[in-house]
Amino acid sequence: MTINWFSSLNTDCSDANDYCKKIRSAINSSCPTSPCPLDFAATRAVKITWQNLLHEDLYLNQTKSISFSVYLINTYEYAYANYSYPILRSYLVFDYEGLNVTRDDPKPFVGYRGEAVPVQILNDRFYYENADFLTQHQVKNFYVGGRFLRQCEVSFFEETTINILNPSENLNDIIINPRFPCPCTLRQAQVDTRFGRLLSETKYEITQNLTCYAPRTFNSIYLGGTYKLLKSQTCCYHLYNQALITSGTLAGSVLSNPYILFQPNPSQRRIPFYDQCCLPLNSSGLPDWHECRLYFQLHPASNCTEYRPPAIVTGVGDPHVNTIDDGQYTCHIQGLFIFAQTTDEANATAHKNLVNTISDINLIYPDDLFKIYVRSVFVAPALRYIEREKGHGSIFSSYTIVTEIFTFDISNNDGKFGFTVNNNATLSTILSNNMNYDYVNTMNYTQGHMYRVQQTITSSVNRTISQLTISLWSGLSMRFEIIGENLECVLLLPEKFRMHIEGLAGNYNGYPDDDLINQNTGQTIPIKNITIINLLTYDQNVLHACLSWRVSNDTTPISTFNPIMPRSLVEWYNTSAPSFLESLNPFLSQTVVNRICHGNYECVHDYLIRMNSFTSEATASGLELIRDSRISLHEIPPTIDLNIPVQITLPMNVVNYNYTLKLNITAGNETPIKNITAIIHPSNTQQNISAGESSITVPIPNNADNYVEVLLTIQYGLNSTWEKYLDIQACLCKNNGTCTFEEITAISSHYQLASCDCPPLYDGIFCELEYDVCKYGSACRENWKTNTTCTRLNTTQPPLQFSSYYCNGECQDGYFKKNNVTCEDINECTENSSRCGNGTCMNLDGSHSCNCTTGYRFADGTCTDIDECKEPNINGSFVPPCNDGELCHNINGSFTCECIPIFNINGSCIFNISLCNSTVKDTCIVANDTILCLNGTSKIDDSCIPWCNRTCPGFCERIDNSYQCNCQNKPGYEYTSDGKCVPCRGENYGVGCSKRCQCINGICNKTATNVNDSCSCNPGYQKPDCVKLYDQCENNNPCNSSTADCTPNPNDGSAICTCKRGYENLNQTGACVDIDECASKMDNCSSESSVCRDTPGSYECICNSGYQLTNRSCVDINECNNSTACNNYNNTYCVNIPGLYECRCMTGYAVEGDRTQTNQDILNTNRSCLRTDLSADCQNQCMPPADCDATSGGCACQVSHLILSDLPDPGKRTCLCIGYPHVEYRNQKCSAASPTWLILQYSLTQKSRIVKIPSYFISLFKYNISSILNGTNKTCAESCVDVYEIGDRQDSDNQLFIGLKIMLSAVERLQLVNELHEKKVSINSSYSLSIQMIINDETGSIEKFSAAQPLCTVCRLLNSGVCDNTTEAACRCYNGFTGSYCEEKITPKSSSSAHWPIIVGVISGIAGLLLIICISICIYYKTQKNRHSKNRQIKAKHSRRKFTIFRELPTTIGVTDQDSTGGTNLIRIDNGEEHTDTSDINLSGSSSNINPIHRRNDASEKCYESKERASLPSSPIPPIQVLTTADISNSFPSDATNNPRKRANMHSAYNDLDTDTIEFSTDLLRDMIQYDDMNDEFLEAVNHNIVIHDEIYNRY
Repeated sequence: MTINWFSSLNTDCSDANDYCKKIRSAINSSCPTSPCPLDFAATRAVKITWQNLLHEDLYLNQTKSISFSVYLINTYEYAYANYSYPILRSYLVFDYEGLNVTRDDPKPFVGYRGEAVPVQILNDRFYYENADFLTQHQVKNFYVGGRFLRQCEVSFFEETTINILNPSENLNDIIINPRFPCPCTLRQAQVDTRFGRLLSETKYEITQNLTCYAPRTFNSIYLGGTYKLLKSQTCCYHLYNQALITSGTLAGSVLSNPYILFQPNPSQRRIPFYDQCCLPLNSSGLPDWHECRLYFQLHPASNCTEYRPPAIVTGVGDPHVNTIDDGQYTCHIQGLFIFAQTTDEANATAHKNLVNTISDINLIYPDDLFKIYVRSVFVAPALRYIEREKGHGSIFSSYTIVTEIFTFDISNNDGKFGFTVNNNATLSTILSNNMNYDYVNTMNYTQGHMYRVQQTITSSVNRTISQLTISLWSGLSMRFEIIGENLECVLLLPEKFRMHIEGLAGNYNGYPDDDLINQNTGQTIPIKNITIINLLTYDQNVLHACLSWRVSNDTTPISTFNPIMPRSLVEWYNTSAPSFLESLNPFLSQTVVNRICHGNYECVHDYLIRMNSFTSEATASGLELIRDSRISLHEIPPTIDLNIPVQITLPMNVVNYNYTLKLNITAGNETPIKNITAIIHPSNTQQNISAGESSITVPIPNNADNYVEVLLTIQYGLNSTWEKYLDIQACLCKNNGTCTFEEITAISSHYQLASCDCPPLYDGIFCELEYDVCKYGSACRENWKTNTTCTRLNTTQPPLQFSSYYCNGECQDGYFKKNNVTCEDINECTENSSRCGNGTCMNLDGSHSCNCTTGYRFADGTCTDIDECKEPNINGSFVPPCNDGELCHNINGSFTCECIPIFNINGSCIFNISLCNSTVKDTCIVANDTILCLNGTSKIDDSCIPWCNRTCPGFCERIDNSYQCNCQNKPGYEYTSDGKCVPCRGENYGVGCSKRCQCINGICNKTATNVNDSCSCNPGYQKPDCVKLYDQCENNNPCNSSTADCTPNPNDGSAICTCKRGYENLNQTGACVDIDECASKMDNCSSESSVCRDTPGSYECICNSGYQLTNRSCVDINECNNSTACNNYNNTYCVNIPGLYECRCMTGYAVEGDRTQTNQDILNTNRSCLRTDLSADCQNQCMPPADCDATSGGCACQVSHLILSDLPDPGKRTCLCIGYPHVEYRNQKCSAASPTWLILQYSLTQKSRIVKIPSYFISLFKYNISSILNGTNKTCAESCVDVYEIGDRQDSDNQLFIGLKIMLSAVERLQLVNELHEKKVSINSSYSLSIQMIINDETGSIEKFSAAQPLCTVCRLLNSGVCDNTTEAACRCYNGFTGSYCEEKITPKSSSSAHWPIIVGVISGIAGLLLIICISICIYYKTQKNRHSKNRQIKAKHSRRKFTIFRELPTTIGVTDQDSTGGTNLIRIDNGEEHTDTSDINLSGSSSNINPIHRRNDASEKCYESKERASLPSSPIPPIQVLTTADISNSFPSDATNNPRKRANMHSAYNDLDTDTIEFSTDLLRDMIQYDDMNDEFLEAVNHNIVIHDEIYNRY
């Protein structure tokens, strides 16, 4: 016998042509419903073939070989669109196409029986012609039954089919399909960044405290020259005891295809097959394990077998490296360094492993090789004193991961992650505002190089921070966090990299003390459990070791900053500096530092440098977290010496059923066991167990209705839990029953019962029942007479030859009693060899038969003579033995014929009816009343009777002058082998039984004359062949179509009302009521993104705010795609987070300026993002004019030309002028004793040697500068030039102060600068020259010139014009300026016409009185004027200089105020407003003066009120005020001799001016009353040396 399985997942049978014909034929001919679809979803078939069966025919003395087949077929139909559930149908096909039988062969019968179906016989074994079935119908199809399938079963059958077609997909075979193991505890899963949370738990699972993880990428091994995918597992844990769940409905499982793990939405990461089988099925809220186990049969529960924890490396803080073997060090460096890389030995090993043929996930391959670079940059300490005394700190600012295919760059871009792949920065833009981002480079898991980038948010020290994780195909994973300015990382490397790593990260060999090696010297720096004698030496050794890992081709310039020595810094603070630093800044007090850091070295170190409590605390908490993570990762679960499942065989007739389960629990390596408990369910009793050899008392139920489950829980390590159900297989066989563990019955998820093979006299599940064969079996019935009784033996009685009963009665004829138990056949032939007489005896079961010789037939147990004269032959035919006219005489074994004399004519017997005395029908009476029977009749009781009257009563007819049995005279009868007429045998009907009934589910109507009446169908089936069912749903639907599906019962056609999905039957009425999936927690809505709302028959997930429905999932909305999201919040940028968005403070800003609240959210708050206030860093350190700058956190100079400098007082800083001490800051300007001064700065060019300035250079500088000045007609001998060297001559930059004892104009100063550059007054070619000098005396701004400048630069620096585009030698002046280089100011004239209407109105109001007063004043004034003119004319003979002064606006009266430096500020009244004049005017101590200076307001055309003008008297202007006016208006002429270019030289004018002979006079009243026309608008000075006119106004 052979068995062949077949499975198909397609409807065209393209993958099984040999089976397709049989499957389709079975469906077409025997499916009970109409129509039955041929497009079934899947099918499974088994073909059982019996080949070369030998049959010995003793009668024919021959042996035949027989072969035939049977098909068992299952189909799964989806075509019923109106039904909620698919249908499983089963068919049985008998195939006798290869059967070689004939009608003369033995008479077999064919049939089948099912578990709940009686025996079905397809032909009748008691009829001779039953072989016709085998010869006429070579294939016979039967519909066995059907039922509705749950979706779980459909998926199970489909996936089983896949496994059968593709054995390589069998997930239970760990050799073919090795797995990527789960972490053993929840804490390990959280720390191992190769795994990530699925976030796809349903509400039901959440209520069960379930949380699930999965690998972030797929993982492969190289096997046999190709990559083989490691099967991924979902890893589910109990949230509180943190144990990996490895059994039951909540366990994780092995996945066929990992693609669902990388889907963007949580609902898409659900496993449909699992949900169909293992979620709660109804409102009871509980899953059905018997259905859920179908899923786990194909997808084994996850486990952590062969899990090896990865190694961790961290770079946090400023910066602290926690190495791969748990060493720790700190060094401050700048440049690009090797953080970690695979070694040369790793490269060689990886290539050797390519030829590996062993499945090992811990082998390294060439595409696993990598380099990781880190860029470190110097940062200045917040406290200047620490910077000056201890040096600079540093931070890690970016990382680069280089692999065979990809290069990844990760950086901190102003609080946002920068991320590039092979220089593609697309992800940087996306990551800048989306904190809910997940990117996978490929979903094709057959490719070998998958990486995944995920950005989320997390919290650190109660702050929300960004977190970026990148996971590679090799198992390498890095997690980055932005903490302030720091880019912190956690690097995880799997076991495959052990012994293959080098760099700042360490060596990965398990020994921390050799993790830091100086590549240049080979020195190993101990970094764990060290005793340090000299901290400075140790810090230097660490620093040099760090520097040795600098990338050889790094182009970062070498910094001149000194790095901080970390341990020395903290030791100095702890022992010497707290009080002193507190005096500089109260935030550095010991109390504050202890409150923030609690003595943590790294935290103190970072706080001393950055003075940021948040980043410092984050450093401490981060390192503490890593320490805990290392412990959790390396906690090895305990081992249990116990075979699972536990097979328990209780002793015979046990009394209390308490079984003592012995086990031995051993702690993992260096991982102590804290506690062990066993929880016994369902009683929930607890037993405490000790480590080592121990035992658990298991109360085993004594029946098959109850169960017991043992949950073993072991707490070990820091906070880890191992939890497992001890699956039990119990054997409870009694009465010497034999346990069979191969056949088990599941009672619960973790409790099964083994089957029992019972001995005689016993029965039941456990052989606990005494078996009454008399009641249930066939004892004393087969071949016994009906009055026979059966007596069962007691179990205490010994069995009678293995029998448990005996019979009281007699056997039927042909049998004899044997042991009063059975009736055995009597061999009649043996008992009497002559029993058959004229024949041969043949023994039969219960009787015998005789093979008689010719002339005899078997009758009454022997061979009896055939009366040929009256009886038919053994074949049923009757041929009259004698001719008409002859008498037949029977003899033994034969007959004789005697001719009646009257018919004997000449020796021949010739019948002549006329010779009969009389004829009646078939009787001829001759002489002597002799009866002669005619027409084949026989003489019986002196009558001629047709012979067939006895053979076939009712069918005997005269045909062609002879009588025959006519079995075809009515339907339903056929001939027997001996010529008799009998009802149709088998499934035949009609006249002569010539037609075949096809009654599949009915009885053949043998007397039918047509096919429609050939079958009497069973209830529910339709004629003609009783195959199709009456569809009650179609004809009379009893179901509520809105809540239930009406489906014809696959077995009888009756209506089955099946509740639709979303409905259930909760009562006996059969009504389907809605299931509230939301209340029952049966929904699959993510609680994070949606809420469940029940609907009739279903539910829907209503997306929460911040989510939108996309492809039936609530997907996070990226609100930041809307550019206006944060428009209402200044200084912020938008960041998307799951379901929400944040408006975070931009770089340089913080919440309310709090430095610990950078990059934080202010959305929907009253808070603001203000400039980050770092003023605490420079508190008590900045001396005027330096200010404490809140933006930089240091002292700052608000004036650009001041230089921030340290004071001798430690920690104090101030602002000094360049050239100090020769230049000092006075009156908000830098000034020197010399009227003109400049600074020469010589900077060393790159790669040049520092040269000391020779002393003779000072004399050389004096000579060169004197020569330059003399060349511009400025007399200045070398004694006029002072040269002083500033600072250390050894510095790379040398500065010289040049002081000139003469005053130079702005143009002359720029000329000097240009001459110095053009003459290249320098030290040598190694130095470059730059000159700093004040050009604009008003602003006092110090300009820096690195090269000669066009002279028109003067107008730009004076803010008076711009260079003319046509020539650089001229300027285009702004309004109010004139001169070749706009160096001269123009005083605008007054436009008093605008005041005239007001003036006229006032004058008109006081007409008469005012006129008289004015005339009197004029007469008086004229008199005085004439008197003064006469006196002045006497002095006019002397040689005097004339000054041209442009007309000024009317003067105003001011009140002077003496300032602290002896100068005077003028408080001027303009239009009722006070203004303070800050011009440098040296006035006398008088309290009242005339101020001739007028400054325009913004509204320059505003008219003066007439009353103000009227209040101004006419009076002489003091001489000193004249000087001031002249100085400001810049109208004094140049000395023709000393100033050939006609430039104004106010100092010379001041020296030559005879102030006693100068007097200005203005007629204020005349100005008030006379029309202010240009022609009349001038004042004539009494002094003839001064001419006042409107020259400038006329020019415009």
